[in-house]
Amino acid sequence: MPSLAYGSRDTTWTAVVGRATLVELAVSGRQRGKTGVGERCIVVVTASLTTGIACVASGAVACLRLVDQVLQLDHIEWETSLYVGDFEFYRSKDGPYPNHQLRISVRPSAGFAALAYIDHEDSLMSVAVSINRQQLGPDVHLVFNGSTGAVFPRVAAIPVSEAHRALAEWLESRRRPTCISWVPLDGQ
Repeated sequence: MPSLAYGSRDTTWTAVVGRATLVELAVSGRQRGKTGVGERCIVVVTASLTTGIACVASGAVACLRLVDQVLQLDHIEWETSLYVGDFEFYRSKDGPYPNHQLRISVRPSAGFAALAYIDHEDSLMSVAVSINRQQLGPDVHLVFNGSTGAVFPRVAAIPVSEAHRALAEWLESRRRPTCISWVPLDGQ
């Protein structure tokens, strides 16, 4: 499992595996949500990638680059979990922050991805999965949970271009994207 090392909480985050530095991004106090009145906080995405690498991206450009990277990874055994907020994901005695997650699995060679949005505060659809109402996705396994071996239902496979659009909307809204269709996980 990779470790997440840093100088101080307001300087630099670096994801490392052994001696190899994988991702290094600056996280300033302003980016961590300490903004003036009326200013919008800079978006921060915390990711646990299918490769086992954990990283944090700060700012719209870095977050979009991270999304592009995720969509190019072949998710064979593990999904990627993403969290968006005003600062990096953490757990405390009060629970996790942010307390919602976007889970994605991609098979670039097939051109399809599947998404799950988990929001425990959404009483109507706390776990939602993407659904392709246009066509049945290819017969590829899109990993829902690598630790249990669960895969997304075949109808959850959407074109990678739609997944990209949904992730871009998610970065902006910090809510379940509305540009794609969703169904409750248990309602497939």
